[in-house]
Amino acid sequence: MTLKHILSICTALLLAPVLRAQTGTVQGRLTEGEPGQEQPIPFANVLVAGTTVGTTTDLDGNYQLTVEAGTHAVVFSFVGFGTDTVRNVVVRPGETTRLDHGMGSSAIDIDEFEVVQKVDRERETVLLMDRKETTALVQNIGAQELKKKGANDVADGVKKVVGLSVVGDRYLMVRGMGDRYNAAYLNGLPLPSPDPDAKV
Repeated sequence: MTLKHILSICTALLLAPVLRAQTGTVQGRLTEGEPGQEQPIPFANVLVAGTTVGTTTDLDGNYQLTVEAGTHAVVFSFVGFGTDTVRNVVVRPGETTRLDHGMGSSAIDIDEFEVVQKVDRERETVLLMDRKETTALVQNIGAQELKKKGANDVADGVKKVVGLSVVGDRYLMVRGMGDRYNAAYLNGLPLPSPDPDAKV
């Protein structure tokens, strides 16, 4: 080893503590909520503006950064909270600067809106939901179900409804009920009885 190499190594060893003393630490806790009810914000981004120095908060919202001594701006950001910048953070060489910060949510108030969807009243699922919500005994059959059961006309479709029977290809009877309790509707309109003396 030459004298030049030895001198370079000694200089580096002597200057290392001096160079290290030119940095300081910024540490703190990132929270959200009202004072006294703060909750930590985990995994938020903490950056020193204008540098590549940054970190993320831990599960308790704590963070720690080692930065050059001087005055800096510290940027906090997290999804749903937006971005906050704290300016004029003074970092002294070899010292720790405490910077706790509370963020507010970036919620935006919007006007009321309404979603309107047209319901296909012939679908089997809609008819089943109607049947489920009613307090009376109701049997609905739609075009989709009639097609699935192989009905060619309304008379064939009525024969497919549970609890109904067609008597003499003319009368509609509900099993277990007298004719005065019967009411038949087609597309929401009442069907007249084919017999003036009986309500069938």
